[in-house]
Amino acid sequence: MEKEKYNLEKCREICEMTLTNYINMKKRLSLREKKSNFILIYYSAYIIIASLTPKYFQNYNSELNEYFNIVISLILLNFSLINGNAHYGERIMKLEISINKLKTLKRKSNEELKPNEVGDCCKNETSKFMEIYNNVVDSSEMRSDRDFYLTVKQKGLFGKYHLNMFYEELLRLLSFMLYVVIFLIPVVLFLICLKKEL
Repeated sequence: MEKEKYNLEKCREICEMTLTNYINMKKRLSLREKKSNFILIYYSAYIIIASLTPKYFQNYNSELNEYFNIVISLILLNFSLINGNAHYGERIMKLEISINKLKTLKRKSNEELKPNEVGDCCKNETSKFMEIYNNVVDSSEMRSDRDFYLTVKQKGLFGKYHLNMFYEELLRLLSFMLYVVIFLIPVVLFLICLKKEL
């Protein structure tokens, strides 16, 4: 009897971990969507400014500027196609539905099962809980390793899962550095074109 109750508790723990994974996944996708939209707007603004600059500043290298604008336009076109195909908004909406379903499942299981209930009632509750849980998980996209890492970090479970913190933090740092480089590229290209002798 106690074993069945533990199974339900274990199911609730799994549900809680999945819920935290989904919340981290939603945050990651939302952040990617914002970063992608910023990059599209930032580079589009660069192309417009770089196209107008030679008309107002004589020492601006217009030939080199035209070359950079063509290259950046092609990269921006490819990036916007990739960004559009990522369907961030749709994926975030599906995750929100899954998150709400898991929250409801967790809340209902806490309300419906009283601590004194054991035996067949608990067994039925466990199988019903897992059926609903599996339906929600089956309709959701797979989490990334980064989402799981953040979940383990938030819950303080590094000892249990033996994750390599150094590797994950290195990836996080490299990702940040990549966005810094992406931000600096238009600035550097603009400054290169300011030197007429090139």
